[in-house]
Amino acid sequence: MPDSGLGPRPAHRLILGYLVAIATGALLLWSPWAAAPGREIAFVDAVFTATSAVSVTGLSTVDTGTCFSPFGQLVILLLLQLGGLGVMTFSTFLLLGVSGRASMAVREATGEPLGAGSGQRLGSTLRGVFLLTLAFEAAGALLLFATWTFGDGYPADRDWLARAWDAIFHSCAAFCNAGFSTFSDNLAGFQGCLATNLIIMVLIVAGGLGFVSLLEIGRGAYFLRKGSARRISSHTRMALTVSAVLIVGGALLIYLLERGRTLEPLGEGDRVLASFFQSVTARTAGFNTLNIGAMAAPTLFLLIVLMFVGASPCGTGGGIKTTTLGVLMATAWARIRGKGEAQCFGRSVPHETVVRAAMLTILSAAIIGVVLLAFLGTEPAENLGSTGEEGGFLRASFEAVSAFGTVGLSTGVTAKLSALGKLLIAALMFIGRVGPLSLGIALSRPSREQLVKMPKSDVLVG
Repeated sequence: MPDSGLGPRPAHRLILGYLVAIATGALLLWSPWAAAPGREIAFVDAVFTATSAVSVTGLSTVDTGTCFSPFGQLVILLLLQLGGLGVMTFSTFLLLGVSGRASMAVREATGEPLGAGSGQRLGSTLRGVFLLTLAFEAAGALLLFATWTFGDGYPADRDWLARAWDAIFHSCAAFCNAGFSTFSDNLAGFQGCLATNLIIMVLIVAGGLGFVSLLEIGRGAYFLRKGSARRISSHTRMALTVSAVLIVGGALLIYLLERGRTLEPLGEGDRVLASFFQSVTARTAGFNTLNIGAMAAPTLFLLIVLMFVGASPCGTGGGIKTTTLGVLMATAWARIRGKGEAQCFGRSVPHETVVRAAMLTILSAAIIGVVLLAFLGTEPAENLGSTGEEGGFLRASFEAVSAFGTVGLSTGVTAKLSALGKLLIAALMFIGRVGPLSLGIALSRPSREQLVKMPKSDVLVG
């Protein structure tokens, strides 16, 4: 049945879906079955954890491995899986499976984030998304289980059943770009384990690249194997290029900045590995093998930049997206050279795309600024791990950008926050997950042509 237009708009449905998931998850995590023996989960911590899981962030006010029971950890896993793929994606997939059709409003809300335009079959796209997710997460879980069975680094006091659960949990969390871990020290215990680092990094990059790019790369590889080349779209090429530059550039800077600090006790090979891992995970994953709280101020600022950019469109991560940065850089480079329009990979970038990228960036920075102002105005300086306002500002900024970018990295102050501070960070995680997505859907709609145009007037800038 076609959409009547009388119901809530797609963006409103999306927000409502996430709110329902958070409320349900919070109640389940607050229940006595979700707490580990001898532990009790406060309601504000249950709300914070549910919001963090649904927004695939990974920030936590309590230790996931010791404070939650197996049931509680299962709830967190289901919530982050739900958040990674999207509430509307799940509901549309189920609707298509039952009736074979979905309303135009639902298709609009789900097709845009997945890159499924009006000319594509949404049902086949969603099935491809689910199969691709299942393949990556299953392969990652099997590889992690094998690595932790025959390799070093895994705690010796855990049996094979715990090892299997940890492998499944971390594989799903990595692909969904959520930094939740069942280990109290996150992945610091696997700092020198090459296999574990590589598996987690591949899962993070795959989930962060986006389903559209992964499907396109897969189809391209298939046709190449059949002997016919298939051109990769400008979107995928830009996502791959910007991601590669940020990963390599971030790793190099982390290596140089932290060589005499957090990287100092490590050997040369482990330093390079840890630098690359932290550069990858800063792109909205949230895992860490280094002590973030002990990093130098320049490194924290670098991580803030990486977290603000985030992953690629249609992926499981947050941030303003790699292609947004690519479009802005291409526009700036075109203006510097006196060109009239931005170009990338032999193609011109539409003006509407440039405006959309600028709006997403400006509004994202404005949202972070407003919440950060409220956060600094209400949170005591000692809760931020510093008695000086400058140090507190850097740590507060780091926490705020990590929340908005749905990253999950923290300097260690999350658990020390007041109830109001936790709620502010939770609100920022929620806005960071649904805000840019809803705004992207709204901006993607064709607007009516304005018949009456006002006279132009130049404004001096710069």
